[in-house]
Amino acid sequence: MNESLESMIFQRLKELMPLQSFQFEDQSYQHAGHNDAAKAGGTHIKLEIVSAAFDGLNRVERHRLIYENIDSIVKERKIHAIALSLRSPSELVK
Repeated sequence: MNESLESMIFQRLKELMPLQSFQFEDQSYQHAGHNDAAKAGGTHIKLEIVSAAFDGLNRVERHRLIYENIDSIVKERKIHAIALSLRSPSELVK
């Protein structure tokens, strides 16, 4: 089965933490011509995640939590760049 990159990342993170919001955007098209940008996409992605798991964690700790848990996917799918926006529910603008 050729599972989509979005689905792979979502499933991995869903097992790790409660996800209040998960948004995935393939931004590879913005890097056309770049050496590591595949024409088929999937090399440059943006993740916006809201989770209570980020409460009490600073920015570096949040990034580390995500990277440590999707590292095998990043390597397997040859992702070159990931932009992360990671917030706890209490940080959402009301």
